[in-house]
Amino acid sequence: MIAAIEGIRSIMKQFEEIDAKGKERKKNVAESTPRIEEDDVGWPEVRRISSRIEEIDKMHRECRSDRGKLMRERGRLQAFLKIRESGRGAEYIDPDEVKEKAASGGTLSISDLDTLLASGGLSEIGKVEVKDTAQGEKRKRKRNRRSGTSRSRPRETNIGRERDQRGA
Repeated sequence: MIAAIEGIRSIMKQFEEIDAKGKERKKNVAESTPRIEEDDVGWPEVRRISSRIEEIDKMHRECRSDRGKLMRERGRLQAFLKIRESGRGAEYIDPDEVKEKAASGGTLSISDLDTLLASGGLSEIGKVEVKDTAQGEKRKRKRNRRSGTSRSRPRETNIGRERDQRGA
């Protein structure tokens, strides 16, 4: 696992080097572009410059698509690295509890199965005594609750208000 993390870090360094090379290319292209003199501008010159612009646009599109792919890959690698590093402080799972859960027929998560296999496998499940957990637990009683409005007084309506105003 450490080798995988080191591999990811080396790939990240390569990404940074690629970014630096891209910045250098931008400088070189800006310096090497010839300046157009206004006296010699004609249709052949316009066509030549237009074709050069198209080539540059095509290269730019390719670079952007490559950059997008690399950025997505970098995000995947960073997420993977984050998950790996956060998993180091994971909770300890007691193998005896997992064996007990498996013997009683409870559901096991992937981490439970991993702990079970790492601690000796499935052959020891039958040897574990199942504790009766139902005795120690207190069950909460469900109260019969009425749904809807409060039952303490009748609902107010327009007819009731009119009756109260007439009587008062």
